[in-house]
Amino acid sequence: ELSGRRAEYLDQARELFVELLHDSNLTDKIDENLYAALAVAAIKRGAFAEAIGHYRQAERVVHARGQVDPDIIHNLVVAGLAHEGSVDVDFEALLDEAASCGVTSDPTLSERLQALRAVVCAKRGNLEAARSHLSIVGHGSSVCADVLFRAAQELTTSLPLNVDRDASHHVEQMFMLALAHSTNETKTTILISLAGLHYSLGRYGEALAELSSVEQTPINHPRLAVEMSWCLGQMGMQDQAEQVLRSAASLPIPDSALLSPSSLKDFFYYRGFAAWLLGEVVQSQRDFLDSRYPHHRDYPLVARRHLPQMSSGRVGTLLKRSLRFLG
Repeated sequence: ELSGRRAEYLDQARELFVELLHDSNLTDKIDENLYAALAVAAIKRGAFAEAIGHYRQAERVVHARGQVDPDIIHNLVVAGLAHEGSVDVDFEALLDEAASCGVTSDPTLSERLQALRAVVCAKRGNLEAARSHLSIVGHGSSVCADVLFRAAQELTTSLPLNVDRDASHHVEQMFMLALAHSTNETKTTILISLAGLHYSLGRYGEALAELSSVEQTPINHPRLAVEMSWCLGQMGMQDQAEQVLRSAASLPIPDSALLSPSSLKDFFYYRGFAAWLLGEVVQSQRDFLDSRYPHHRDYPLVARRHLPQMSSGRVGTLLKRSLRFLG
């Protein structure tokens, strides 16, 4: 949890877990929780194959006692679904095993297992079965939205959506399933990601409509403005693009009491991005530093992905000028 504030805490925790694991004086005290902790640390680093290995070891420790831990099985399936490579995991058998054990510390586990069954079906292209599994869970369950949304996001980076119409339709349907089960708190994030999918497929009007449907607040407005400006620029609506960017770049910092650390980072990043697209270099550099975003998210690196389709119009001209200025 602390690694969300300072990244180095994650490495420190992992090193401590490994020391505990190899301490011969603690051999009889090591249980599945230490392997699960190592798995969480691996997931936070994006090392899903490593996480799967740790969860499997945790599962073996539990089995050696003649028991079943549905929470560990749930997390093993989540890690397996998130892993982009080939995974030797029998998802259905694991989910059946977890469902057969009613002892759990998570009151939402049965819903999560049902949602995972839907994800397994959806990732295999069987959307009818996915909907059938979801129909068992309450329509307003945020559990379904969360699990489906994460799976859809992972598929957008692992499938050739631009050349495979069936794959793009499949992922789009997963987003729509997640949206159907979303709450007010999760709906905004899902809509923005769905808009990103449609933008990547060249469906700029749909992406713009989805972004426009999000309730704008001083906190999320800069991000919405930048995302909308890409769509407007692609559609040749340069004046409107510049207008939304100027409204975002001029926003004052919201009351810090209303902002989480991550929301404040996003506010500075996207307000700076709006300023950068308008050629206001000083503000953009200051906001980017205040955002503490990693260097691989530098504005020029992100903007270059949009430049080929935005070669004309004022926003396209500003974008090219900014790229020349900042390299």
